[in-house]
Amino acid sequence: MKRHFIQVQSYQTKNKAQAKAQEYVNKYDDCLIDDEKLKELIADIQHRIEEINIAFPRCQDIRLSLTSFTDGHQSISVEGNFHMSITEVKRYELSQEHESRFLQQ
Repeated sequence: MKRHFIQVQSYQTKNKAQAKAQEYVNKYDDCLIDDEKLKELIADIQHRIEEINIAFPRCQDIRLSLTSFTDGHQSISVEGNFHMSITEVKRYELSQEHESRFLQQ
């Protein structure tokens, strides 16, 4: 099963709708996620953006952009609001310190 690492870069918000969108995606910053959860997350972000657009009709609609690259990298962004970089993890390994803590749990 493939795993993906998510990094979020946020920019200065211009309105309440953008602030809500950022609030939602920022909780996934520095997150490791598998394929199935990633598909669910992308669908959930799309649904959440639609809800935000409905909830804030006076704000300019947020336009979500999804991009997939041939190297397994993906990008979800709203121009001028946030950029979510999704990178396929090629190798995942716990350090000795983390491994010992993981085994003790």
